[in-house]
Amino acid sequence: MKLRFIAATLAVMAMGTTSIMAEGLQGTPSTPIAIVDSQKDSASILPDQYKSYATTMNTVVKDYKNGYTFTLPWRVADGVKLDMDVRSESEHIQGYSFNLAGPTQDDSYTVSFTKRNNTPQDGVSQKEWNTTWYGVPIKGMSDEEYLSIWRQHSNAFENNDIVGGFFNKKGAISARWDKTTPKSYAEMTSTEPVQSVFEAEFIMDKDPTHRYNLASTYAPIQGEFMEQGLMEHTIPSFELLNKTSSSTIKGVKQFISGTSDISVAEGIKFNYPKGFTRLNEKGKIAFTKHNVRLDIESFTIPVQAVSTGMPTMMGKQMLGDYYL
Repeated sequence: MKLRFIAATLAVMAMGTTSIMAEGLQGTPSTPIAIVDSQKDSASILPDQYKSYATTMNTVVKDYKNGYTFTLPWRVADGVKLDMDVRSESEHIQGYSFNLAGPTQDDSYTVSFTKRNNTPQDGVSQKEWNTTWYGVPIKGMSDEEYLSIWRQHSNAFENNDIVGGFFNKKGAISARWDKTTPKSYAEMTSTEPVQSVFEAEFIMDKDPTHRYNLASTYAPIQGEFMEQGLMEHTIPSFELLNKTSSSTIKGVKQFISGTSDISVAEGIKFNYPKGFTRLNEKGKIAFTKHNVRLDIESFTIPVQAVSTGMPTMMGKQMLGDYYL
């Protein structure tokens, strides 16, 4: 397996957001004192993770068409789906690219996950291609050997500090990782923002003709924040899906129909909210739990309004925060 270093430009899609500006109107009444008083110190009762914009919030991607799944353990700001042919040994790239809301809003945090072709060079078998690093068997290879061999075939080490190696991954023929940080960061010679690039690559037993690549960029000072999430959550979460037995349509039908008897409209049911008791009120679907009451209603939405009314990825997460 030769080096397949990726100088990936992660695509960014700014999902639509709507802001409302209230122009100063003469005579507009101020907020009632009772409401102002009730909101004092309200943030102090929130759990610590909700006091920061960068909360821990899993984003699970399941791609049944291309047969894989992975999880991001952070709040996602926006993202795009990638599907393109390229003039390189990757040939066809399919996957996802996300911008994250990291611990500081001044820095950028990106994660991409892609599936690429894994075609051997002429005269090399698929098995040898998948189990060697520049022609050297990877079985038992130490991190030092991995980096030494790479150094002999690449000039990437001239201007970068690089660490990495092979690691065990269930279901993988081979799995490797590396982190590249410009030397200017360690030498403090750069006046421009510096980014580390973390990359992991998997060749799976059940799909030896493809490579699965995880790439992430972030400020070096936030390395602990990002690398902990990548190594403890995203990498372990990656696995292949059974494309033949999975059905997106079946999943949608199950989601719509539900499994309980809370019927809102024909063909639409919802699960009972945990810990709530159904109220016996004619013509209403309502539940109570202590001093909380939930009322369930249905109403018709014009088809034309669905595309504009659906919240963005960011909007859904913000909405979830309000209902903590």
